[in-house]
Amino acid sequence: MERYEGLFDVLGWLGLLFLVPLGFYVFDYAPAVEFMRTRLGVFGRPTTITLIACALIVLRIVFGGGELVSPLLVSFVVGFFLLAAVVPFAFMKWFGEYAGKVFFLDSRALNFLAACFVLFVGNLLSYARRASIWLQLFLFLVLPVVFLLIANAFDLFRFPAPAL
Repeated sequence: MERYEGLFDVLGWLGLLFLVPLGFYVFDYAPAVEFMRTRLGVFGRPTTITLIACALIVLRIVFGGGELVSPLLVSFVVGFFLLAAVVPFAFMKWFGEYAGKVFFLDSRALNFLAACFVLFVGNLLSYARRASIWLQLFLFLVLPVVFLLIANAFDLFRFPAPAL
């Protein structure tokens, strides 16, 4: 692995860490939300935080090391759409309208948790020597959808309303 690849790998993991402040908004942790709104300005907004996280993950995909690129790509696409169901992007307004009609995308907190899982496992799986596309599709698409279906259908989790 080249030195610059290691740097971009670190940037990709840092992008995942940027999802933690977004979690404060999703789970309505009032002190952190108030700090980000009052002190950080535009950088404390959920859309900005999410776009920075996605940009860092894209840098990891394009320039980073690892053995496989396909887990990063598949997990990024699925994770981005799950995050778009959480954070209202202006350029993804069309998706927000359709996601509101799908019953298993009702809970923003569950969508956020599924997106974090998908992105984290995608980053980890990129270091594997081999991973079939079927395993990737199961881990990044089928498993999150089944989780969201079961959790929303049986109302398994109760979360506060997001502060978005």
